[in-house]
Amino acid sequence: MSHTEERNLALTPRNVGTRNRRPNRTIPFELTAIMTRFVSNLSAIKAQFDLAEQLKADGNLQYKDILRSQVVFLDSAFDFFMHEATKYGMVQIFQGIWEKTEKYNNFTVRLGDISDVLRNSEQENWFLNIVNDTYAEDTFMSSEAVIGQLNLIGIKWHPSG
Repeated sequence: MSHTEERNLALTPRNVGTRNRRPNRTIPFELTAIMTRFVSNLSAIKAQFDLAEQLKADGNLQYKDILRSQVVFLDSAFDFFMHEATKYGMVQIFQGIWEKTEKYNNFTVRLGDISDVLRNSEQENWFLNIVNDTYAEDTFMSSEAVIGQLNLIGIKWHPSG
């Protein structure tokens, strides 16, 4: 490009809805795998405390960044645990292995999801996909959200203990 030419830096609108949606492939985890991953995440978080202590002893203030990140990592690990425990429990109830709860009986399934299941009856894990899509954007970081999810899958927990 020569010095006399000017680049066109004008913004153009982006095309919306042009990307093909990737098929939903929710991975079902067994309860032991959920627990193993959660414990592994906790171990990784705990291991960072040694580094933070060393930095603190050396007078390096970056130890504070590590401690702050530990809170984020812990939230993330617990949120993953709650999502997977919810999906696992809902499938267990759906399959008749666990007892139905009132919250399970009131679980809302969108008409579009029902239509998709009826059109693709051979679809594997369709119920798991619905549960996953329902809670995909939710976070389980407040005590109310955690208690709600535990009660949904039949684990009785009340704020008073």
